[in-house]
Amino acid sequence: MTTEQQIRKSLDKVIVPGVTRSLTKMNLLRNVVISDGEVKISLASAALAPEIQDRLKESVSRITA
Repeated sequence: MTTEQQIRKSLDKVIVPGVTRSLTKMNLLRNVVISDGEVKISLASAALAPEIQDRLKESVSRITA
């Protein structure tokens, strides 16, 4: 079973395009919830351009799939 700590560690490897820092180092990771085998992640990305938000969503989806 995947733990919240494992998810957070994996998300630390997701680099924000154009910034070259990870989601966690930029404090964009707001919440990780694991329930019934499903992982839900909340990110604070309102200040990021829509295309960067889309790329981050794709990266996070690959990690949590």
